[in-house]
Amino acid sequence: VQMVQGCGFVEALDWLCGPKAEISEAERKKRAAKAAADQKARDQDAQRFRDNAVAAARGIWRASTKGAGSMAEAYLARRGIDVARLGGMPDCIRFHPALAYTVPVSAGQWRTVMTGPAMVTLIRGPDGRGCGVHRTWLDMDQPKGKARIVDPETGEVLESKKVLGSKKGGAIRLTGARAGDVMIMGEGIETTYSAWMADTESAAMFWVGVDKG
Repeated sequence: VQMVQGCGFVEALDWLCGPKAEISEAERKKRAAKAAADQKARDQDAQRFRDNAVAAARGIWRASTKGAGSMAEAYLARRGIDVARLGGMPDCIRFHPALAYTVPVSAGQWRTVMTGPAMVTLIRGPDGRGCGVHRTWLDMDQPKGKARIVDPETGEVLESKKVLGSKKGGAIRLTGARAGDVMIMGEGIETTYSAWMADTESAAMFWVGVDKG
């Protein structure tokens, strides 16, 4: 329309839809107030969802046991990581023997696909508090030790790794509270742990960024 009529965008809209009806100042304020109220409600819903997810993540963390000597340690060994060389299993890694793998079916509703052993890793926020967990379901009969998860209802092959809680600004701190002038960060747990294995004498902090985001 702009090209044929030789007019601007707003004029083209007027040609297509008719001139935009003017609204009163009172109606404009009413609409603005409603938009602000709707946005506030959405923000509150989002915050409530995050709070619930963080609480659920902390519950999983508390229900998990020490990773040392567990299937989690065996899984890391399968990936070429000898935790003993670095002073033992980091405190941020635990093991859950029977963790539910769930998928969403509707708002606030989840369906359990399977239950199995999992490596549970704590994500800490900038304030140092636990704000989420990274979970890797395990099956030592698989070549890399990760479970092969198939949804029995859809037949879809699902990811063996999932995050629960809030990950924004968070990290998995493999070296704990160690402080230094150098930080080495990788995307995944195995990747970053392997870098640490290659530099066992380093005083650097090794943190996991959880994912590319």
